[in-house]
Amino acid sequence: MIPHNAACSSLYSYETFVVNREISSLFVEPTFSTYSDNDYDVSLKFDDIITMSHFWQYFHSVLCDKLYEIPTGVEKENGTELLYENKFLFRPRVRQVRVEEGHCAIRNQFKGLFQDCYVPYDTKYEDKTSFGPKKGTPWVHSDGSKTQGVFYQGEIASYGPGGFYFDFPKNKIDAKTKISDLEHDTWLNRGTRAVFVDFAIYNCNINVVCAVKYGPVFNFFPVRLNV
Repeated sequence: MIPHNAACSSLYSYETFVVNREISSLFVEPTFSTYSDNDYDVSLKFDDIITMSHFWQYFHSVLCDKLYEIPTGVEKENGTELLYENKFLFRPRVRQVRVEEGHCAIRNQFKGLFQDCYVPYDTKYEDKTSFGPKKGTPWVHSDGSKTQGVFYQGEIASYGPGGFYFDFPKNKIDAKTKISDLEHDTWLNRGTRAVFVDFAIYNCNINVVCAVKYGPVFNFFPVRLNV
C-alpha cells in the first residue's frame, strides 16, 4: 500500500519538500483510537488500517478533522484552506472501485461456509452496477471523464479511473454526517477493492501547487488457498 503521493510544482525545491512533509504529518502520521474485538483501546496510524471499521474511524477522527482544521486566529471554518495559506483547488474527493461477485470457484470443502466470492481487482471484472440506495454518485458508477480520475498502478493491481465517488462538503458537520450515512448504508462491502482520496492545494506565497492522492487507502484482496 502506498500511503500517499504528493506531486508538487514549484520554483523552489525546499518549499516543495516542506509542503509534502506537512501533508504527511497531517494525514499519515497522526494516531487515532479504535477498539479491537476484545474491547481494548488501540491507537493506530494510517499504515495500520486493515479493516473497514478502521477505515471509517480514520475518516471520522483524522481525515475530517484535518481537512477542516481551523487555524489559530481564524474565527470560523470556511472549508477552503489547509495549513493556513494553502487553498483547495477543488473539494477533496473519495472514490472506490469494485469488482463483480463471482468469476471464482468456491472449493467443495468451503461451500458450506461461503455463498459467494469476489476476485482480486481487474478492469475486466470491475463492477459498474448501482448498489445500495442507487442514487447519487456514491452509489452510481461514473466513468473517468466525470470522476477526473486517472489510471493508478498500485502494488497488487492497476486501477481504472472510474468508480463510485463523493466530494467532501464545505463544513465539518456536513462531512461527518455524510461519512456516517455512507457507513450506515454500507458503502464499503466485500466488492470494494480500493479507495482513493484526491485533493489539490495551491500556496500563492511560494507558488506551489500540490496534488495529493491517497491510494489505495484500502486494498481489499482475497487470499487464494491451494488445497
